Amino acid sequence: MILIWSLWFHRNLYCWKAAQVPSEQIVTFVNEFWRAWEDAGQVYAVAGRRELGGGRDSVCSWAAPTSGCLKCNIDASHSVVDESIGFAAVVRDLYGHVIRGFIGWMEGLVKPLLAEAIAIWESLSWLKTLYMDRVVVESDCLRIIEALPISHNIDSEFGRILHGCSQLRSSFGFLSFCWTYRDANKVTHTLARVALLHAKHPINVQSIISSDFTSLVHHETEGLRTGYMG
Repeated sequence: MILIWSLWFHRNLYCWKAAQVPSEQIVTFVNEFWRAWEDAGQVYAVAGRRELGGGRDSVCSWAAPTSGCLKCNIDASHSVVDESIGFAAVVRDLYGHVIRGFIGWMEGLVKPLLAEAIAIWESLSWLKTLYMDRVVVESDCLRIIEALPISHNIDSEFGRILHGCSQLRSSFGFLSFCWTYRDANKVTHTLARVALLHAKHPINVQSIISSDFTSLVHHETEGLRTGYMG
């Protein structure tokens, strides 16, 4: 079914955008989509088991970092039609207050997993320019979080980016990666989508956070608890 949908989607892409995608890339797209679907199933299965113990809100709310640390939430979005990706990062303190943030945009037909890796690399580069330390970096992409500690073949673009992330990590006194639920990452998820529309280079996000985003931040940090998953 996924293959049929992919063929139909890329056929429309060719008809309406004159975008010709190689057959090998279509097959890769299907495989990546299927793996992402399986990952999502595993994630929500875990969420369902945890709901029995403490309710969904106790699991899927934004969690504060430990005392003395900052938390940087990261996310990416991609558009096959526009052949571009957007990414965003938001740094918050122990109380959930937004300290700094940025959004960025990049051209290119990029797979979702690679887009997430680029988002982390760009965010770490940005954090380094701010001389921030003791940071917990949080993403809702489980495959990226699991892949970061592993050595990768730098002959591939994905491997080179993850290798770059590892090198950037070593320049911090303390920096850790952890996974979170999509529901606890809504602010950066929304900003990453905004990036596709409004940004062609990293900018300070403080100037574009409207009352809608303020409300979203408030909702995401409602019922704040100390501690983080890692």
